Amino acid sequence: MSFTRFLALIVLFFSSTLRASDLVYVPDNSDVVVQVIDASTNTVVSTVTVGDSPITVDFSPDGRRAYVVNNFGETVSVVEVATATAFATIPVGITPNGVAVSPDGNLVYVANAGAGTVSVINAATNTVVQTIAVGTAPTRIAFTPGGQRAYVTNNEENTINVIDTSTNAIVATVPVGVSPNGIAATPDGKSIYVTNVTDGTVSVINTATNMVVDTIQVGPDPAGVAVAPDGRSVYLVHLVDDFVSVIDTQTNTVTSTFPVGNDPIDLAFSTDGSRVYVSNFAEGTVSVVETTDNTTIDLVVVGDEPYGLAVTPFSFVSGEARKDIFLTQTELFNRITWETPTVVSTVSEYRIYRDAQLTDLIVALSSSQFIFEEHNLPEDAIRSYFVTALINGLEAEIGSVTLRTSD
Repeated sequence: MSFTRFLALIVLFFSSTLRASDLVYVPDNSDVVVQVIDASTNTVVSTVTVGDSPITVDFSPDGRRAYVVNNFGETVSVVEVATATAFATIPVGITPNGVAVSPDGNLVYVANAGAGTVSVINAATNTVVQTIAVGTAPTRIAFTPGGQRAYVTNNEENTINVIDTSTNAIVATVPVGVSPNGIAATPDGKSIYVTNVTDGTVSVINTATNMVVDTIQVGPDPAGVAVAPDGRSVYLVHLVDDFVSVIDTQTNTVTSTFPVGNDPIDLAFSTDGSRVYVSNFAEGTVSVVETTDNTTIDLVVVGDEPYGLAVTPFSFVSGEARKDIFLTQTELFNRITWETPTVVSTVSEYRIYRDAQLTDLIVALSSSQFIFEEHNLPEDAIRSYFVTALINGLEAEIGSVTLRTSD
């Protein structure tokens, strides 16, 4: 999507709401806990007890659950975010590493580095429903925004496996650089960025062809990677040299670098994209960086070995796949609903994007609740919707939702 997700003026309107909603989950790989940072104060506000050696974490799209991978415990802990309590433990494969929740929230994929597999968890039942054989030492997973594909890094094979999530079959294997580790998709779903630790490069995969279309030299030991919410830049950490590189996605060139803590291993953006949080593995801290000028504004002390951190998702938008049953046919349709944020009183128009294409305009007027429906959809169709607000002539995304129709 080409528009800026949250422009500077919009941050002024939304900051109190967004910062109050942002929680940063930081697994401590040396312990059995996850540290929870309140992004409004940059302080640790709670500690969640999980399994042995938690390493990575991802959230359900609604932000209500966190899925924490326990590397030595070979399990996934399911955490209720509202109470900061783990309420389920799911056995997975040997030496699990990366985790990713599907955009519709129905499935959780876990890369089992020691087993060469991906465990597929049904989020409704918290059980493993399938195990997919992939390459050697799979480490991280990224879904495309629509959820149709999952991309898995095979660290010892120097490849990426592409999984069709409707069948859980591998539909492509993409050669990349040496020791691929971090992986992230752009918001429009057109590109996948992969960090290759050993050769100091980033591979850029075109998702339409599943081919590498660019290789970017970035410097030694690139590890965790994240795409900014507006899709214009990619941030990645350098594990040994203690800095972050910034890539411009239009030119695929490194435009800047900035220092962080000792042995940075992963990073994640705030929901509005104004900050990035970097876990510094060797010093037990998280660097808080303002993305406007890439300066560190705070350093939060967490556990001894912080690893793959994540930020709770936030959205004013919700949606559901629905159906109407008539005498002769059944009509499938999607309904999207949202409310005007209470901190904003100057929205003149809402714009609805479907799969990054402008679909409809709704004049705000005096209503506080809005509904958009798309009718006559086919079965098993996946649609991603973005809702933006026009505030004083500037456009900002207030939320998104991905739905799959089903009869």
